[in-house]
Amino acid sequence: MRLRRVEHPLRAVVATLVLLGSITASFLTGLLVQAPDHGPGEQAQQSIQVTAPVERRVVDSRTAFAGSVVAGSEQALSTIPSGVPAVVTRRTVDLGDVVRPGSLVGAVSGRPVFAVPGPLALYRDLRTEDEGDDVSSLQRALRETGADIEVTGWVDWRTTAAVTELFVDNGFPAPTASAPETVEPSPADPDPSEPASSPTPEVQQPRVVRPPGPLIPSASFVALAAAEATVTGALPLGATVTSEAPLVTVRTSPNTVSFRADAVSAATLTDGQEVSVQADTRQLPGTITAIGEFVEASDGKAPGRDVTVVSADPAFAGLSPGLSVTVLPEAVHEESLAVPTVALRQDAEGTFVLVTADAEADAGAEQPEPRRVPVTVDYSGNGWTAIAGDVLAPGSEVILQ
Repeated sequence: MRLRRVEHPLRAVVATLVLLGSITASFLTGLLVQAPDHGPGEQAQQSIQVTAPVERRVVDSRTAFAGSVVAGSEQALSTIPSGVPAVVTRRTVDLGDVVRPGSLVGAVSGRPVFAVPGPLALYRDLRTEDEGDDVSSLQRALRETGADIEVTGWVDWRTTAAVTELFVDNGFPAPTASAPETVEPSPADPDPSEPASSPTPEVQQPRVVRPPGPLIPSASFVALAAAEATVTGALPLGATVTSEAPLVTVRTSPNTVSFRADAVSAATLTDGQEVSVQADTRQLPGTITAIGEFVEASDGKAPGRDVTVVSADPAFAGLSPGLSVTVLPEAVHEESLAVPTVALRQDAEGTFVLVTADAEADAGAEQPEPRRVPVTVDYSGNGWTAIAGDVLAPGSEVILQ
């Protein structure tokens, strides 16, 4: 085998010398340059010191209770007249309106419907001189709406005048009977002073015909179960009133919030105590109105006592039933010295914090150490702890763990 001849031997020699020189220079540089000699402590990973300032603030130590909105009681205000289609001919209330005794809640088949205080035992249309318990109940209801009448038990001119005024004041004609009415006469009672005679054949009494006159239609009055109620539903004009679709639906008792507190937490609550109800982004005032007896675990709730909260805030009535809310008792603590709870430390001598020496040591001190300050804890909440006394200066930096 014949070796190949190098065409430029001088160039090859020069390249080889340059390569050997570079390797030698790198070796000598490594011998001359040395890394600093770190001690074992300096070579260890350095920890980052995190601090936070001491503040004067109100520490919220309240216990938050998870509750839900419970809908108040509802009532249907509706009548269905006989003989004609029950069609809404006038709508007088809207959602959110307040209904009180004497309020006109609408008109069905051209006849007004008024809310009056209950109980109401009206079961028939009334005319002058009708009498009975139903008359008395209507008279009592009309008196509570402000009518100047007496509870006599029979329909007198004052009663018919009060009903007529109610109709006319709301833009309806005075109710009257459309035709004469024929009624059976009342049998005459025997005179007890006369001796009893032998039975005689009954004599057919002639019927009494009443001329057309004032009428009190029973379908124009419905009993309201509360002194005032809020409208939650109302049929539109032209709709048909049925037992499933009442003329108006009202809420007779307000929404409430219910939550269950364990035995320890319930002992800190009292009837009439002010609370704050947090619903979505809203914060509403409330008052505890009832604290129930202790009950065992049920419906996914831990054992404890059920607490009821109400609120006079109008926005409270608009909360959807079933909405989850948070209930917080009103804060009773005042502003005090406070540190983040994670700054607290404990040893055999008790609880303490470490205050950075930068804020406490003299200027120019070498490698200052944190100062140990014993503290007494008052209470904690939301990540902060209130400290008793003035052992710390506001603005001082404490080291967090």
